[in-house]
Amino acid sequence: MDVAVARSLGPGLRWTSALLLLLVLGAGPTRAAAPSVVLTSDFPGMAVEPGATQTISLTLANYGDAGQVVDLQVLESPEGWDVYFRGRGTRVHQAYVPPREESRPGTVYLDLQVTIPRDAAPSDYPVVLAAGSSRLRLSLRVSERAVERPVVLTTDYPQLRGPAGAQFEFPVQLANRSGEDQTYQLDARAPEGWRVEISPRFESRQVASIGVRAGATQSLDVRVTPPSRVPAGEYPVLLRASAVGSEATLQLTTVITGTYELSLTTPSGRLNAEAVAGRESPVKLRLDNTGSADLHGITLSASTPINWQMTFDPDRIDVLPAGQSREVTATLRPDGRAIAGDYAVTVRAMAAEAASNATLRVAVKTPTLWGWVGVGIVAVVVAGLFTTFRVYGRR
Repeated sequence: MDVAVARSLGPGLRWTSALLLLLVLGAGPTRAAAPSVVLTSDFPGMAVEPGATQTISLTLANYGDAGQVVDLQVLESPEGWDVYFRGRGTRVHQAYVPPREESRPGTVYLDLQVTIPRDAAPSDYPVVLAAGSSRLRLSLRVSERAVERPVVLTTDYPQLRGPAGAQFEFPVQLANRSGEDQTYQLDARAPEGWRVEISPRFESRQVASIGVRAGATQSLDVRVTPPSRVPAGEYPVLLRASAVGSEATLQLTTVITGTYELSLTTPSGRLNAEAVAGRESPVKLRLDNTGSADLHGITLSASTPINWQMTFDPDRIDVLPAGQSREVTATLRPDGRAIAGDYAVTVRAMAAEAASNATLRVAVKTPTLWGWVGVGIVAVVVAGLFTTFRVYGRR
């Protein structure tokens, strides 16, 4: 078409040609702009366990020059599953992502909390997430076999035995298998009146929480102290370590054999007695089992002055149950030549598990016959003196 013909077509044809040219150019291939904020996960495919709560780490990266607030949504999840976003331990539905700095994108880290029903069938389940215009598809595989737990508490000695009032020290290992550094809250449930202390191994300080690096194991000492009067028996102590989305428990058992306490006294509580030189005098004693466990094979013995004798009836008690008492008759025979006065006699009671002793104050009297003999001697001496003074006094 020459210029003359184009001019003859008029301005209307020229506008039509320009419009056709724009339509032709617009019909070419186009590409949508990529989102400046991208939602990613290091492990988009993960094995999960029925009935478990799984925490999945997510990253929001902003490649733009301006900070953005993006909406967080769960676009698709299996029916009956509880799926939501968490940021710093709190449910969130929006996140602010700072702008990039030079070549590094601005980043925000958050978690996806997923609770799987106990009746979930083995299969691969999709979860689709949205952060602004960015999309992330996860594949969660539920298998018949249990997956490795993210946190585990173990001990080589789950049961310890000892008397009441003693301290039981359990060595415990806390393993972090979550793939991320975690801080675990530590607590223990014990019977009322019991004291439980949790410390890092070989340290005396008590802790309520502890950080464990990914894949590492932290050694702990769990010290359990029961009351001094607790009855014999088995007592469980439940130890728990918990972090966001994971928890482990461990049962520790203390077997209390009871306290062993023996008391030796008299029925009246007064530790004194009377005896006559050369004669047998009975003394009542009482044995009390004041502990929480039975005492076995109780025997009695005594430390007396020279040439004294002391026997017991019975001289042996096979079993004295906890909280019960038993009377024993001790027969004391002082030396026949002992002079009147107070003497100390120590009595000992020994069981296989405990012992006790008591010191008796024994008031010794001389026999009545010797008293009359002494009176006669004094009378003879007095009479002799009287006679002497009377005879020689007249001269």
